[in-house]
Amino acid sequence: MRRAIPLLLVCVGIAFPYLKAYEVEPVTAKWSGYVDPELGVSQIVTCCFDSMAYVELFTGQGSGDRYYVQVLTYPGGTPIATGDTVEGRSYRWVHFDLTTTRPESIIRGRKYEFRFTRDGQTRLNYYYQHDDPYPHGKLRLGGYEQTDQDLCMRVYAKAGVDGIFGTQSVIGWKDSIPVDTLPYDPDNWGHCIAREESVGVQHDKLGYGYWAIIQPSRPDTFKWGWLDSLMELYAASDVQPSFSFSPCSKDWSMGAKKPNTDKQG
Repeated sequence: MRRAIPLLLVCVGIAFPYLKAYEVEPVTAKWSGYVDPELGVSQIVTCCFDSMAYVELFTGQGSGDRYYVQVLTYPGGTPIATGDTVEGRSYRWVHFDLTTTRPESIIRGRKYEFRFTRDGQTRLNYYYQHDDPYPHGKLRLGGYEQTDQDLCMRVYAKAGVDGIFGTQSVIGWKDSIPVDTLPYDPDNWGHCIAREESVGVQHDKLGYGYWAIIQPSRPDTFKWGWLDSLMELYAASDVQPSFSFSPCSKDWSMGAKKPNTDKQG
């Protein structure tokens, strides 16, 4: 079965053309809570995008009341985007289309608070994950950040590269722990790139983790053949790729003598 390209920050796997800038999924009912609907619950997110499209919050018991989301600068609390919707069903992803009122305030690297509230008297039933699955921000409750909790929600956004419609995908890399040492799903690379091209993607910043595939074992052995095949597919399309690896563990990438790359797999 052909797979859709998973687009990511911490998280991956959405329909085009949006970048999934944040995703924490519900795991168990034990990791849920209730809060006064007027006070609400928040998640701090570090910006990796240039504009926002919509956001989804996973809720437990439904009420049929109107839900609201505000996106605020953090710290500071200046509203930059809002959304609202009505949802009466239980255990659902509640969808909010966002209206951005201050687009100039969206700056990569800055933090923003996504605050959810609701009408009515019934407490808002939210879900979270333990063990800090999102290391770039925390769940906020009652004005305080929770040490090891992140809110079950999703943020969908767009990323631009010097005015170009760009995205970040994990073609060839499964985004798993432990890190893969074999390229992922090569039979569908062409399909994935064609999907990108069909919706107008011009730049694809490939995900992290590739060096374990290029240099899987011995320090003097490198496997470039799979990457050559992937680059040939990009060269035949109108999508310009780029990718990076962590240089801190590769002395030659920081200016030391470059290794012998003749030994290829």
